[in-house]
Parts: sequence; C-alpha cells; structure tokens
Amino acid sequence: MIVVRLDAGGFPETSQGSLRHAGAGGPAAARNANGRADKREKRTEEDWRGHMILRSVTLAAAILMSAGASIAADSTAVEKDGTIWRDADGNPTYKIGDDGIPDYRTWMGYKRYTGNCMPCHGPDGAGSSFAPDLTASLKSIDYEKFAEVVSSGQQNVWHPVNSVMPAWGTDLNVMCYLDDIYAYLRGRSDGKLGRGEPKRPEVDKQAKDDAYACLGF
Repeated sequence: MIVVRLDAGGFPETSQGSLRHAGAGGPAAARNANGRADKREKRTEEDWRGHMILRSVTLAAAILMSAGASIAADSTAVEKDGTIWRDADGNPTYKIGDDGIPDYRTWMGYKRYTGNCMPCHGPDGAGSSFAPDLTASLKSIDYEKFAEVVSSGQQNVWHPVNSVMPAWGTDLNVMCYLDDIYAYLRGRSDGKLGRGEPKRPEVDKQAKDDAYACLGF
C-alpha cells in the first residue's frame, strides 16, 4: 500500500519518496506506481496552481474594493460643527438647500479659492496649463492629503518637470479658509456646484467673526 503524504512543496510523497520525481525511488518504484503517480502529481500541481490563482484574484479584488471605498467617500452633510458642515467621517463638506443656495462657508470657499488658487488652478477649480484640475484631484485624495499638499506644498508630482505647488502653511489668507475651500471644491468635484459664483447665501456672522479672529483682526 502506498502511503500518501505531501512534501515541502505540497506534492504527494510515498514511502518510496516524493512523487514530484517518479524515479526518485528507482525503477521498481516507478513501475509499481504504474503511471498513477504522474497523474496524481499533475492533478495536485494543477489544483495547487488554481488555488494560488484564486488567492491572488481574491486579494486583488479586496485591494480594489478597499481603494474604491476610500476614494468614493460620501460627501453628504450629516452635522453642523459650529459654522461648518461635516460628513459622516468628520470632514468638511458642503450643504446645498432646495433653492440651490449653498451654506455660507462653501460660498466663502469659492471666494477664497478665486482670490488665492485660481491664478494657477484656473476658474472653478477646473485646472489650467500651470496646475491640475482640482475637481478631478478630489476624486482620489481625501481631506488630510488635501490639507497636507496645501500647507506643505509638493514638487514634480502633477508634472515630472517644473511642477511646483508652493506651501501655503504660513499664509493665513489660505489656511484660515482651508475648510471653506475644500468644501467648495468638493461640491464642484461631485457636480453639485456649477461653474461661476454660487448663489449668495445670507451672511453667517459667526463664521465671519471666526475668520477675522483667525486672521488677527
């Protein structure tokens, strides 16, 4: 009787040796196997390869699903934190009323984007020959990455040569309105805000006072 075990490579092994090489036990062992060892080795190797392929496909699918979940974060406003709306993850987002009027901080984001970011990134965040389309960029980066790039800058990322994003971390005219700018661009990226200035909301005095305090007024 042949006792079947698996060798270190996952192939059947008999008392005469591994069936990876049918001749390992000498001519007699090969004759006793009567060809069954080769068939078993072939079938076992195919099963092993199929198992590894299945594992690889499953892992790749899991990675893609995870990445997709991260990129496709829900922008829905779920709570108002002081004067800024936030999504379920606590990130700044926009809130647009049934009348099409956005919240004050989102509208202010448009104003500050236009004053500070438009010269390079173009009107409405749509990009230019100098800098990328931010409505597209926000589909693949989250708030933390956005804040990191704005505050610290980056070089030769958008274009491999002479692509420089300056660091705005010490410029209060940008940093005091970082959440506003992000909320506005998020609305643009989601297609919820059109091009041009959004409808003007009522002034949020608290938001205005908070911004002035941040600016040192």
